[in-house]
Amino acid sequence: FNGRTVFITGGSGFLGQVLIEKFLRSTNVKRLYLLLRTKKNKTPQERWNAIIGNMVCVYSLETNASATNFSYSTP
Repeated sequence: FNGRTVFITGGSGFLGQVLIEKFLRSTNVKRLYLLLRTKKNKTPQERWNAIIGNMVCVYSLETNASATNFSYSTP
C-alpha cells in the first residue's frame, strides 16, 4: 500500500481502528479516506477525534500533520 490511496468504510469499530492504526504505523499510504457517519448524536468530526484519541500510534499523526487535517462532506 505504499504510495497508494486507501478508502475504508466502518473505520470507527474495533477492527476498523486496528486497520487504520496498522496503515498509519506500517505503511506509507499516500492518502487514507474514511467513511464516517453521524451516530448517537456525534458528528463525523467528533467520531474521528475519538478514534485518534484511542490510538497507540498517535506519534504517526503528530509527525504527519496532514493526517490530522480532517474534512468531510455530507450528501
